[in-house]
Amino acid sequence: MLLLDESGKNLTPSQLPQTERTMLAEVCDQHLRDCITIEPRCVAGVGGYAAGQARRVVSQLGLNIPVPCLLHPSPANPLANRNWEALAEAELSAAGVEIPELAQGVRSSGDTHISFGDWGPR
Repeated sequence: MLLLDESGKNLTPSQLPQTERTMLAEVCDQHLRDCITIEPRCVAGVGGYAAGQARRVVSQLGLNIPVPCLLHPSPANPLANRNWEALAEAELSAAGVEIPELAQGVRSSGDTHISFGDWGPR
């Protein structure tokens, strides 16, 4: 999801008026609850806001699954723009998520992105 102002500049949820933040949270929370019906072993939030929201929903549902916070790659976070895949793998691993051996070191290439649906707690 992209939040942009009229000029195309990125907006963070904290820059939205409270009423819009509330509406955004309601829509995103429902979508996350719908996604969780597939019984994931982990829900990762990309960025602090997303991770916090995901932790809240996971807790409300009474689930005991890890919700790691992955660095959000953006111009505002230069650290996350260098070797993001390795940073994400390290954060997932620290949360107890086992990354399949075949997935380790695999990166996206061009428009092809690889998703690993079998990640889960060790």
